[in-house]
Amino acid sequence: ESAQLDLLPKCQVVFITSSSLINGTLERLLEYCTNARDIVMVGSSTPLYPEAFKGTGVSVLSGTRWLSSNREFILAGVSQCAGIKQLMKYGQKISVKV
Repeated sequence: ESAQLDLLPKCQVVFITSSSLINGTLERLLEYCTNARDIVMVGSSTPLYPEAFKGTGVSVLSGTRWLSSNREFILAGVSQCAGIKQLMKYGQKISVKV
């Protein structure tokens, strides 16, 4: 973490976990990505809503589309503390351009 300020400006492609949205560090990380041609948000918590990321430098959102046809299975799994490994069979990994 202490090397981010030095290393991120040197990167051409950057993958940032969407946990950075939850812990409030995304904006700071994006400020360091001054030379990146692509910044990809990754993880099941990635909001697949490109309009929200216009003008931020993020170029791709790569996350999980949770299928509404599996709603009951997903909610049951969450209520039983299932992890992403167990829940992933009810979702679909996708990437969308910003």
